[in-house]
Amino acid sequence: MFLVICRFLVGFGVTGLYTVDIAVVQEFVPASRRGWITGVTTTMLPAGFILGALLGQYAEAYIGWRGLFAIGLLPAGLSLLIRAWVPESPHWLIRVGRLAEARQSLAWALMVDPKEIELPAVAPPVEKVVWRELFKYPRSVAAGCLAGLSGTGITGFLLWQVTLFVMVLHVTPAQASGLVVWLSLGRSSGASSVHGSRTRSGAALRLH
Repeated sequence: MFLVICRFLVGFGVTGLYTVDIAVVQEFVPASRRGWITGVTTTMLPAGFILGALLGQYAEAYIGWRGLFAIGLLPAGLSLLIRAWVPESPHWLIRVGRLAEARQSLAWALMVDPKEIELPAVAPPVEKVVWRELFKYPRSVAAGCLAGLSGTGITGFLLWQVTLFVMVLHVTPAQASGLVVWLSLGRSSGASSVHGSRTRSGAALRLH
């Protein structure tokens, strides 16, 4: 039950981070590279499974599952460091009237002197939007929920893939972890191809 609760909290937090990270990454890169950068961000997700599988194959016999659990905390610490390093969204800072901080944020992204950044002297009026606005677009909300459910199924399989391989193929956990390495490499390659095609298609549409 302890691991179930921890897994729920991790899933809740990772989903929130991923949602924010994509938006922040897209905001700080040129429009012409947003598709490519988003693809790289997404295709790096299997990297965690590859690292976990490698540790499960070669290190679990020496450090046990508790040691693997402790190593898994290191990327979480890295995430906190990144959040302390990357500045707040300049669009959001401008919207709430914090123009000086917005100038610093843009200067950080562009790697220029903040004095070179020109911003309006007065912040634009803030348009207040309540969360009930979502329900004005029920089909979009339904499509998003259905897409999320498919992600839930995929995540459930990925979390149990080592156990499934052990039960179905009758191999050792270390051998099952080795299979997960190859499976994750295939996922990463496939995702890279899909995002690359989308990026090229988007570029072609912009040219036309």
